[in-house]
Amino acid sequence: MDIRQLWQLNSLQYMAGPSVKVPIFAGGRLKNTLELRKSQQQEAAIEYQKTVMRAWHEVVNALVAYRLEQQRRARLRLQIEHSRQALALARERYSAGVGDFLTVLDAERTLLYAEQQYATSTTYVSLNLVQLFKALGGGWEPTFPASPGGVSQ
Repeated sequence: MDIRQLWQLNSLQYMAGPSVKVPIFAGGRLKNTLELRKSQQQEAAIEYQKTVMRAWHEVVNALVAYRLEQQRRARLRLQIEHSRQALALARERYSAGVGDFLTVLDAERTLLYAEQQYATSTTYVSLNLVQLFKALGGGWEPTFPASPGGVSQ
């Protein structure tokens, strides 16, 4: 092969092919970059795990709060029933002339307080349910669903 033929068109096509560059002496840069990427991957995995644990903690707290408030609400419902019975008995005793009116007023006050606590507990049950839905990822719709008649509210 003649050296003059090296620069002809047929010879140039072999020189324009793909080339691969691999640094042989990078001073440990490639190894350090690999270690950095491994550390970043571990950091991301730990952050993900922390996020999952935080979400799980929120769900458990919301479930516990919802359940405890429902139990409290059930106890308050029983307290209202007992307070109504006590009020009825106090009124009967007052009507029969055996009891005084102060006892009737005290029974009414106790019933009113129990009803107020029950209403507050109902609000807390609803709020805890909303908190539970939020902890589970939402699911709230921005608009109300259509009513059976086809008219949305």
